Amino acid sequence: MDATGFANYLAVAARGRRSGSKFRPLVVKDAVSRCRRVESVLAVDLDDLLRRRKLHTVLVWIKTQRGQFAFHCDPARGIRALVWAVGLYAKFVDHSRAVRRRRRVARAARSQPACGERQ
Repeated sequence: MDATGFANYLAVAARGRRSGSKFRPLVVKDAVSRCRRVESVLAVDLDDLLRRRKLHTVLVWIKTQRGQFAFHCDPARGIRALVWAVGLYAKFVDHSRAVRRRRRVARAARSQPACGERQ
């Protein structure tokens, strides 16, 4: 998991679904912590898992692993919070792929001669 990249994405680029405003620092810290918790408890790498499986499949799998997590609150709320954080991480992974793809296309366009130019 790219924790620093994820935290930067949440602090700068991501927006809350309801309010449309940027995430507060505490929310960013909580989301990163929850994703780390999923990785450590289930012994998985979220990057690898999200590349190999669809997001819906991953979220359903996390919900079925409820017994593996220890919660100090209502387990249903705890699982929802973990699922929410993993969903945000999936958006970050998609965003990162799109940025890399755009950069690759831009580099290729710069290296190609313009229409009508000689090399």
